[in-house]
Amino acid sequence: MTFRRLHYVGHATAVLQTTTGTSLIMDPWLVDTLGIRHEPAATTNIGQLPPMDVITISHTHGDHFHSDSLRRLLPCDRNATVVMKFEAHGYMLDQLVQMGFRKIVQLEHGESVSIRDVDITCLWSHDRREFPSPWNSAPVEQCSFLYESGGDAIFAGTDMLENDTLFAQLGKNVRLNVALLPVSGWLLPAAPRVRDVMGPDQAVEAARRLKPRIAVPYASGDAGPRRIPYAEWSEAATKDASDEVSLVVRDAHQEFVRRCSEQLPNTQAIHLLPGADLPGRGLIWNGAIIEPGRRYPENVARLANGETMIDTGRKRVRLPGKIFDWYARCLGSPVHTALATAIESGLDPADAESLLASFDLAGILHVQANV
Repeated sequence: MTFRRLHYVGHATAVLQTTTGTSLIMDPWLVDTLGIRHEPAATTNIGQLPPMDVITISHTHGDHFHSDSLRRLLPCDRNATVVMKFEAHGYMLDQLVQMGFRKIVQLEHGESVSIRDVDITCLWSHDRREFPSPWNSAPVEQCSFLYESGGDAIFAGTDMLENDTLFAQLGKNVRLNVALLPVSGWLLPAAPRVRDVMGPDQAVEAARRLKPRIAVPYASGDAGPRRIPYAEWSEAATKDASDEVSLVVRDAHQEFVRRCSEQLPNTQAIHLLPGADLPGRGLIWNGAIIEPGRRYPENVARLANGETMIDTGRKRVRLPGKIFDWYARCLGSPVHTALATAIESGLDPADAESLLASFDLAGILHVQANV
């Protein structure tokens, strides 16, 4: 019993599926509504998702506890178990009960619950008592989550700030396959500005302590705040706000992946695009090969004739060198997902070029430039 799939919907929403068919969705924000819009746009429709056994919610912010998305999940997922951080004020609990969810588990920090073949642990994050907001003095009781199934472990940081003690403990005691780390660097309009979420620098330091095999930047903010270049954001973080606008890092994903590549040789950083899957044999595949020949995981072997042997988890197949280079360089994109699916379904590798021709490869590589 392990995780076989991680599907990234967008922002802080991802779907986990185990080898036995258990489906779990994190912080489901699936539809844009008035006043809150994805950036970049989400591409997964609710109808494309499997019925959920578990829904986890980290805190009350509208891009994590999104009422419209939860209501749209209800017809198929009314019997799903909702796992959330215990709140003294009970806002989310009241809303979930009114929506019609029947199974709700509230956890305190450090508590765990087992649902089918997934163990879920509620871990520490931060609250507004330590990081005051100019417009909200009430605590935001939020958490991060650890998901475990069999020998696999996935950490989701949601909107957390630095927690070096937690990161060090997890890095020492848990062999993380994947760490989903927030990178928006959300700066609130205050004097001086208050950073409410980790930025790329802090997320890299988190990955250093967590020691995951794969690190995925996520939770990069909605379309509301002003997106500014990393260099400009670093300078703004030290100054007072000149207006009533929040700021986030425009190139946060790329900056995080670049810094991980330079500083953390044992962790592979992957920029997953909305709608992409993290593929491989379970989630143990350490295979983000963006530059051909740079680094190859256990399930890839270069053959003397210029071909590459890959093991998708279901099938071993030889790929021409050119096809494999695209397969590897576009990891985390629809190109990789389509190729992997086609190969496992019996696609003749010699015909793979016709499949590649249906994608804007230049555009995809531009998005993932230097990842």
